[in-house]
Amino acid sequence: MFVGREMLGGWIVGWISGIFLTLTAIGLGWTAMNLEWSQLGYWRLNIELSIIESVPLIGQFLRQLLLGGDTVNTISLEHLYAIHSSYILLR
Repeated sequence: MFVGREMLGGWIVGWISGIFLTLTAIGLGWTAMNLEWSQLGYWRLNIELSIIESVPLIGQFLRQLLLGGDTVNTISLEHLYAIHSSYILLR
């Protein structure tokens, strides 16, 4: 489809909206796993934040932006809840 006629014209809107909806679903799943504030969610968040932190140049900034500080605490939960709620409002 990338090299054929299907990608021209109206199909580009379908591709872009499909990518956007996929990223929204990933974001909802990622933020929802921490809202129960259990041990599983806490440790998964720490692992995924270390993956985010490994991104060159902006990883540390993204980690602090998501957490609202340096450590995982209740402020982090509030940030993730706000992100999760804004995803729901976009639907």
